[in-house]
Amino acid sequence: GYTRDELFAMPPEALEAPGMEAAHEGAVKKFIQNGYVTCEMVHESKDGREIPVEINTRSFEYKGAHMGLSVVRDITDRKKAEYAAARERRLNESIVYNMPAGIAFLDNAFVLRKLNASYAAMIRQYSPYAPEEALGRSYFDYIPGSREQVEGWFKEVRDSGETSSRFGFELKLSEELSTYWDTSITPVFDEAGKVEGILLLTQ
Repeated sequence: GYTRDELFAMPPEALEAPGMEAAHEGAVKKFIQNGYVTCEMVHESKDGREIPVEINTRSFEYKGAHMGLSVVRDITDRKKAEYAAARERRLNESIVYNMPAGIAFLDNAFVLRKLNASYAAMIRQYSPYAPEEALGRSYFDYIPGSREQVEGWFKEVRDSGETSSRFGFELKLSEELSTYWDTSITPVFDEAGKVEGILLLTQ
């Protein structure tokens, strides 16, 4: 919204939206220290619109003087996409966490890494551990009476990369206590297509 002459009469920080002071100061310090800086800021147009931008600044010498060259890119579309992706991720996480079925993620060593509310309730009911204590523990700490049987099943899914389900599955929590669940185990793959753990869906 500014004319060329207006811009030439303004210091660069005059384009920044309110609240950018600390970010500006940090960027200047990095530029002085390293001779370059890449940062994200928010600019404000003449009519008050806020515009997210990415700024790449490099130092150079011109006729014996130290100068700075900045390339400024409008990243409004990228920020909208990032916001939409983050919102979708939060929604998916909320759906999984609040599902009535128990869901848990185990790494390749069968250590419990994540669980939803229903699985946390199962741990609270059937094990001596609180859910927060269960995270980081081997799954077999909860089922000493069925370790051999369950471990073989888990390894089969992990090594084959194929989903497996069992219904009315007896899980021996101890020699004296058993519970019966319908459970599906699905391998979870990383970006390279390798299995990085298994997902338990239990009812």
